[in-house]
Amino acid sequence: SAPDDEFLTVDVLPDLLDFASLKLVKVTLHYQDPDNQIDTTKDFVFKAGAQPQQFKVRLTDKTRRSYQYAVDYFRADGTKRSAGPTASSETTLIVEAPAA
Repeated sequence: SAPDDEFLTVDVLPDLLDFASLKLVKVTLHYQDPDNQIDTTKDFVFKAGAQPQQFKVRLTDKTRRSYQYAVDYFRADGTKRSAGPTASSETTLIVEAPAA
């Protein structure tokens, strides 16, 4: 099996989301390494009772460990908010509630 440093692994945690006011939260992670023709996007959907999810992409260039993430918040009242895209290199992404 490949050593762990051959992958960028990001744990996406919904722990700070308040599902009393949110119906659904979609987190989109995007990793790009144009020099090596890598362009990977994955959506993660969280709702009440959601478990953490994991984004994993094989690295060709092990120095490129940053990614972009965007969050769409679907509120219980029917409104929608979006945040990002934001650059990060954190291997644990704790999704926060939308700004009021």
